[in-house]
Amino acid sequence: MVETITFKKVPPYPIMPNIVKLYISKSLDSEKIYNQLFFLSYTSCLDFHKQNTCNKHIGINFFSTQRKSKVILSTSLKRPTNVYLKKNVIHNEKQLAFYVGLALGLIPEVIRSDRNEHIKIHWKNILKSYKKYYKKEPYNEKYLTNTGFDFSSVMIYNPYYGSKNGKQTFVSKLYPYYEKVINIFKHFSYNDIKRINYMYCGNICRKENQCLHGGYCIKTCDGCRCPL
Repeated sequence: MVETITFKKVPPYPIMPNIVKLYISKSLDSEKIYNQLFFLSYTSCLDFHKQNTCNKHIGINFFSTQRKSKVILSTSLKRPTNVYLKKNVIHNEKQLAFYVGLALGLIPEVIRSDRNEHIKIHWKNILKSYKKYYKKEPYNEKYLTNTGFDFSSVMIYNPYYGSKNGKQTFVSKLYPYYEKVINIFKHFSYNDIKRINYMYCGNICRKENQCLHGGYCIKTCDGCRCPL
């Protein structure tokens, strides 16, 4: 199971040439966490570096917990983002990527404001204590620009998340096959990375984005990254 949080602001992480400082508790598998972030150093303007001490200011700390996994997201340069992970999450690539996504300011697909165009929520199948995780939340829509609801995103719940009767909590309105791909993808999707770029790198390139086919400018501003 996963624990989510509400997002209203993007954390003020530094962008290249500055670094985002990471602290990963020795009781966690640092390689698995770092691998989730490593690719973003090449596909975004964020650069992550591990350190041996906890961040007291902006940065990301990963701690082990025996309670619920959760993310306390920073919206201030004076505070770090703290991520608390149960050990079983570390061994589940999909869930680990989900929490890393939360720490970067991504939101669960299911709480998008336009979700009703793509999925139907079966409220009667959801445990009362989990219904808050299916409530649409306010979010800066510009960060979702040109990215549709994504069933391949690491930020989408398992369709049985919080079910009280073993039945699906949501179904696709478009095509049932989409529900079957949810657990296949375990790394950031193209849309996930594109949103991260809009959040942190959108003001780097002076020229307007002229990329075709839903692409976005790479961090050097001299080319585009496009979906496959």
